[in-house]
Amino acid sequence: MKRSLKYGLIFIGAILVVFLALIALVAATFNPNDYKPLIVNLVQEKKQRTLKLEGDIKLTFFPRIGADFGKISLSEHGSNKEFAAIASARVSLAVLPLLKKQLVVDRIQIDGIRARLVRYPDGSTNIDDLLKKDESEQFKFDIEGVSVTRAALSFDDRMAGRKLDISGMEFESGRLANNQPGKIGLKFTLQGDNPKINAQVALASGLLFDTEAKALTLDALTVSLSGKRGVDGLDIRLTSPKFELGPERFVGGVDLTAKLIQPPKGNLDLVLSVPALTGKGRAVRADNFTLDIIGQQGDNTIKSRVASPFSANLDTRQFSLDKLVASLKLSSPAMPRALNMNLGGAARLDFARQDAHLDLSGKLDGSPLKARLGMSNFGAPAYSFDIVIDRLDVDRYLPPGKPENKVKRPEKPLDFGFLKNLNVSGQFSIAALKVANIKSSNIKLKVQ
Repeated sequence: MKRSLKYGLIFIGAILVVFLALIALVAATFNPNDYKPLIVNLVQEKKQRTLKLEGDIKLTFFPRIGADFGKISLSEHGSNKEFAAIASARVSLAVLPLLKKQLVVDRIQIDGIRARLVRYPDGSTNIDDLLKKDESEQFKFDIEGVSVTRAALSFDDRMAGRKLDISGMEFESGRLANNQPGKIGLKFTLQGDNPKINAQVALASGLLFDTEAKALTLDALTVSLSGKRGVDGLDIRLTSPKFELGPERFVGGVDLTAKLIQPPKGNLDLVLSVPALTGKGRAVRADNFTLDIIGQQGDNTIKSRVASPFSANLDTRQFSLDKLVASLKLSSPAMPRALNMNLGGAARLDFARQDAHLDLSGKLDGSPLKARLGMSNFGAPAYSFDIVIDRLDVDRYLPPGKPENKVKRPEKPLDFGFLKNLNVSGQFSIAALKVANIKSSNIKLKVQ
């Protein structure tokens, strides 16, 4: 027994000596930098871009077999102008699977990446050539983890007339392999000029993908954004227990909460719930969704709820609410009675044409009401409306008159300052109107 153990240890030691000798031989005879011209020429030939490998490629054997590529930069298509650059990139991988055309990477570490994306007025981008599919046979990949630090990305959207900057990006992932569960985490700072925004963004999710079926599953997804939109505070959070997306199947549910803080004493809270979305191809539908909105300006409060079945076509970027039910309540200390509306109808939203429309009918405190509302040019919204009311008693919402023998106190006026930047046109039609105990009929009021 002792002799067998002795021979076994000698055998293992011999194997280790041979293995170390092979590593030493490879390190002494193989120079990966000899292949740098070949790599550069290949990128120039295939993509018409200039690749620069500024430092020496260094092989690593301990603790993992891999390579350290140092600084890397890539030019724009057909130009020497820099498109992207990396301060350092390290890759460690498994060697034997390469014989089966399987790229099994233990770890990818990228630091200090920066890139500049441009969308031109005609809709094309400066990465269209990189997104083209390579007709050659693809390597299968299996990555144990990816780490990206100190990443920065600028997006010059000349089609929409805006610029976005992403900085301080940190990305971490677990295993990334076909049909294998993994996790991803992402955080960065987002800044933009149209609209003006400065916010912190974070994302975390479970991840499962199938490259053959072209299917993607996100599990326990959370996305958060907090910061400022102009001078207003902004806090948004989106969650989804499970989200499955494929070419012929779509299943998921989302909950979204958003808070807009408008100094000095205004805020707007929004809660959206879509319990179950189903779809086929690029068309999706929900049997029901609810949207609750609560706004406050000083002591004035607005509450609203919208519920409806929902349908969308992601190809045409059109969305519709087929059977809309909505309620609205407006209250203020200056109003002796709150205003209440209950409406039903339909809505349509077209992102491609930047157009939205609402057709509603219902009652305003018991009086029949019809309304057509519209919005166009989402970047700088223009609103339109056509509202027809049967009866409107304004006196029900105004403070009652006070006897002259009582001391008059200054009344707190309603604050409509939020209207000053609105671009609105439309008309009101009122069959019977009462204001200050004066009755009128067949009133039409145009607003521009």
